[in-house]
Amino acid sequence: MTQVLRPLTLGELLDRAFSLYRKHVLLFAGLVALPNLLVAAASIINTSTLARNDPNLSTLLVQFAALAIIGFVSMVTMSISQAATMVAVSRLHLNEPITIAGAFAGLKGRVFRVCVLSLTLTLLTLLGLVLLILPGVFLALRWSLAIPAAVLEGASLRQAMSRSATLIEGQYGRVFMIGVLYFLLVFIFAIAVYMPFLVGHLVTGGTLADTPLWLDIVTDVGEFFTQCLVGPLATISIALVYYDSRVRKEAFDLEHMLAQLKPAPDQPVMTT
Repeated sequence: MTQVLRPLTLGELLDRAFSLYRKHVLLFAGLVALPNLLVAAASIINTSTLARNDPNLSTLLVQFAALAIIGFVSMVTMSISQAATMVAVSRLHLNEPITIAGAFAGLKGRVFRVCVLSLTLTLLTLLGLVLLILPGVFLALRWSLAIPAAVLEGASLRQAMSRSATLIEGQYGRVFMIGVLYFLLVFIFAIAVYMPFLVGHLVTGGTLADTPLWLDIVTDVGEFFTQCLVGPLATISIALVYYDSRVRKEAFDLEHMLAQLKPAPDQPVMTT
């Protein structure tokens, strides 16, 4: 069914995001899972290694270095999966077919730029959060549409940041609510996955202070599945906010409608 491009209320935007996700859950979960499989495996190996070694200074330094590398790679893979999800949402939102391979292929020539942009924005936002919490939140909201601008418009780092600052005007509250709902879903889903195993550990005589290796691995696996199943919802919502902002500020709905009305290159123009 053709998707009508028009300004959306927050409720309509969230409803459309959940509808897209529900109809294409395997597509979106796959776009997150494939880049992050290596990170999940590395996290499990790191957890297992830490449990087998005695906690001395050299071991802790090695573990710290391993966590830093895993964290960096995780940020890169998350950037790639988010960018591919943006491509998929764009195609679906404009009524075009898309596959997992097609979404990743849509990033050709833009992966490095998107990763640099994502890492830069993450570091600047974290700096704002460390210094003063409110500026960090403001920066996160202000640059929340930078990734869609870079992926879907081919914008450079500065252009994407500027583009996001322009498009986000009037949308701060909506993006903030999307972020709050996303973190609530992550928390609820993580608890639902982890709690039965924790209760089983406590019932069999275990304590919170001494968790076994298998429970730590369950935590890593649970984080991976939470990211795969819940993570796409936030990215889909942000992509829809991007299009909604363009519809409101740039009449993108009319632009898209006119593009659809143009005849194909090999199709003659009908005249009367």
